[in-house]
Amino acid sequence: MAVAKGPPLSPKAHALVDFLKERGLDAILVGGFVRDFLRLGTVGNDLDFEVHGDLAPWPKAPREFAEKKEADESIELSFGVYRLRFGDLSMELAPARREEFDGRSGHKSFKAHLTGDYRFEESFKRRDFTVNAIGYDYGKNRWIDPFGGLSDLRRGILHPVGPDFIFDPVRYVRAARFASRETSLSFSPKLKEVLSEMDLSTLSGRSFFSELFKSLDVPLFFRLCQSYNSTLPRQARDLAHILEKCSIKTFQNIDHLRYEYFRLGGKGSCFTPPFVHDKKWKNNFFKTLSSCSVAKWRELLKLTYEDFKKCPEALDYFSLFQSFSRFKPRYSFLREDHQRIFDDFNSMLKSPSLSMDERPHRERGIYRLYSLGQSFL
Repeated sequence: MAVAKGPPLSPKAHALVDFLKERGLDAILVGGFVRDFLRLGTVGNDLDFEVHGDLAPWPKAPREFAEKKEADESIELSFGVYRLRFGDLSMELAPARREEFDGRSGHKSFKAHLTGDYRFEESFKRRDFTVNAIGYDYGKNRWIDPFGGLSDLRRGILHPVGPDFIFDPVRYVRAARFASRETSLSFSPKLKEVLSEMDLSTLSGRSFFSELFKSLDVPLFFRLCQSYNSTLPRQARDLAHILEKCSIKTFQNIDHLRYEYFRLGGKGSCFTPPFVHDKKWKNNFFKTLSSCSVAKWRELLKLTYEDFKKCPEALDYFSLFQSFSRFKPRYSFLREDHQRIFDDFNSMLKSPSLSMDERPHRERGIYRLYSLGQSFL
């Protein structure tokens, strides 16, 4: 593994590093971008920088850069973190911080202490695995490796950075996701010990599914989730019991997951609150609904199927159809035009060619929506 030179940066990322340097700030590249460059030789589009130095210009500096370079997106997150997006390039800037956990299990059960003069042994300690705690300083052209991540990367070892790893249940499923994506990475004895001692009762469904959908081998992900700890939430254990035996390696979304779960004989309340939250669905539902009309719906159904499935507007109606079949929304304040769309959907759902118990994944679902819609023109 050659590590003489740092990962190559795009012109925009280089401009960001130089912009911050002029303001007395050092942007240290760290995390998955660095790990994948060292391990696989790949250069991704998601960059994480930890910012050191005098934080007096913060958060003004990233705002100025976003305005000067006309960023497509500029978002301020928790703990002074800024996310900038330029097309496919995403850059996240986090002021150096130390996390002090309160002894309870929880993804956010800590206090954050921000200061630009932390030593890397302190600020990198908040990261999960040693292979993700490797940084590169472009100002001094040097690698930063306070926890032996380069050595662990060479040996294919996944090892926790520090003792606080045990308090964050998300790191449990993150370990399973890493191992399911990189089968040549093995857990260190210390990591296995920590995983077995973690309290997973506070693990949220949102975090669980977020890591699951990033996995490249879902059955392996589920097997790993069940292997080391018995406090995994009941809904996750029920899912794992059924889906660790499925033949599908990746799932696109929760609808695809639901479909396969029920097809394999799964039962129960794995997809109900509080493990699965519906707030995001409701927001998306109303946003999509606002742009739909009966006239547009009928016009789309006159297209050929090949044109229909490529049309962004058709995907909006598919989203509504999926939402209606799953939740059967009954809103008395729906516009008359929208109510007529749902009358169409309700008629289609009663068709014998579509079972209400099925949760078709995207391609199969779009085809069924189109075929059923044709019969109701």
